Amino acid sequence: MGTKRVGLARTQALIQNLKRELTMGGSTVSGVKDKTEVITASKTLGAADSGKVFLMGTDALTMTLPSTAAGLTYTFINTGADAAVLITVSPAAADAIFGTIANAAADSVCTGSDNGDLTNTKVTANKGDRVTIVGDGNNGWYITEGVGIWAGA
Repeated sequence: MGTKRVGLARTQALIQNLKRELTMGGSTVSGVKDKTEVITASKTLGAADSGKVFLMGTDALTMTLPSTAAGLTYTFINTGADAAVLITVSPAAADAIFGTIANAAADSVCTGSDNGDLTNTKVTANKGDRVTIVGDGNNGWYITEGVGIWAGA
């Protein structure tokens, strides 16, 4: 029995037409880089920033959100010293931030804002405070996860 040789063009065509589901079965994927950005100055975000985790350790930072669009997601983490960093997440003028962050220190430490910013203030800020928000493309932004004391303005 001989071996059948397949040309490069035929191999590429076979691979491109391959349509199957991949079952990982508990496998580990390595070499994937997270979308993380260290922030040292205020920034206006765009759709290309969606999915990023912003590490914020400099005082008086404002992250300005784009107009809401379905699925846009941003995570902000306070990496500064306790009670030393003020972080502000500011929606576009026509948008709002909704949601609640529960904390052991208080039942409801943030009730979002229907007309203003979301802040992690110096008085209550701790290293590791974080918030993740998702846009709905219609009414605004929704808090999906949060730790720490964030206040709606």
